[in-house]
Amino acid sequence: MSANVDGFITERDKGISINNQATIVGSKLACSALCLKETDCCFANYRDKTKECILGTLDKCHAATQTAIGWLLLRKGKAYNNKVFFSIADALPWLDAQAYCNSFGMRLATISSAKENEFLKYVNSRMTGTWLGGSDLVTKKDWKWDKPSRKITYFDWGQHPKQPDGLSSDSRGYCDGFGMRLATVSNTEENEFLKYLTTLCTTNTGDIIIERNSVIPGKGVSTIVRSELACTFLCLKDKDCCFANYRDSTKECMVGMSMCHAETISENGWTFLRRGSAYKNKVFYYFWNAVPWNDAQGYCGSFGMRLATVSNSDENKFLKSLTTQSSGVWLGGSDLLQEDKWKWDKPTRSITYYDWGYYNGIPQPNDLFNQDCLTYGLSDPFETQYTWDDQTCSNDYPFLCERIVRVDSENWPIE
Repeated sequence: MSANVDGFITERDKGISINNQATIVGSKLACSALCLKETDCCFANYRDKTKECILGTLDKCHAATQTAIGWLLLRKGKAYNNKVFFSIADALPWLDAQAYCNSFGMRLATISSAKENEFLKYVNSRMTGTWLGGSDLVTKKDWKWDKPSRKITYFDWGQHPKQPDGLSSDSRGYCDGFGMRLATVSNTEENEFLKYLTTLCTTNTGDIIIERNSVIPGKGVSTIVRSELACTFLCLKDKDCCFANYRDSTKECMVGMSMCHAETISENGWTFLRRGSAYKNKVFYYFWNAVPWNDAQGYCGSFGMRLATVSNSDENKFLKSLTTQSSGVWLGGSDLLQEDKWKWDKPTRSITYYDWGYYNGIPQPNDLFNQDCLTYGLSDPFETQYTWDDQTCSNDYPFLCERIVRVDSENWPIE
């Protein structure tokens, strides 16, 4: 982000209990704008069914979230230079907090200067303890930020008692606290499995996003697992797995090897784990539920992502391989601002690689009926080769989201 403006993240079927009066608005975007107008607003509860928007002010900014089916929690961040920080009051272990941030395309906060440190102290002034992104998990007393290559260069350790003291933080003690021990290895097969689990943290092998109270219906075989994380690993273990349905009340995990292009439906109590496909520094997610272009862009944004963009022919070929079995798939391009000036998701990002095709012998784009949004489409009715096509933005199509994963840059997560 280049402008120093506050931003939002969206948490579905969540809310923060508050007695403030509701305002009827036109959309989620209008509710966000209402919160942005108010200096003291730090979140908003929004219900699309009734268009109710309830603003949360300072006295509730650090309250824990609650489950609220049908509501959206619009959590407002605080901007500092090129970052936006979000304060989450729900108490979690450090690893879970890191994973929660990652689910929105973010990371636990890092600090590079005394001024940034003072700003974060102000943001969290009402909280007794707050996780940051640093650890010495890899090498004792060698503190790094979220990845081993990012050494911490600015420190603000406390003195009462002198920190860091290493108490209650070693790996063996952590395992002991759960009645477990550090992992042991008995054979080659077990060793290879453990290697696989550790590479999930360090390599771009695919990723999972979590959609609450959603499933792809089917009669898959259920496996009883210990947790949502265990269900995630069960899917990641199998290269053919594209999703999993998980129900916490019964610990059922149904891994999906087929039906990868089926639509999700609402189902209370279930969690849908959608697996992405990695390509270089991106992970792509295919959503089969057909919606208009603006709604697709908004849904990607609710996960800290955007509609997919294409930089070159190799990436284009990879995306085509994901979009089979559909007559059209939304991408992130449009010429909504100026006819025939095609841009990606923001006005400054011109499209420099093209793969326009033909439809019924007519070269694309042709702007028929104000077609201003970009899709992958079938070149002609009886062909199977996907090329780019302009379509009316209000049409309903499946869509591709992308998440940028920059392991080689300090810019995070979206370019």
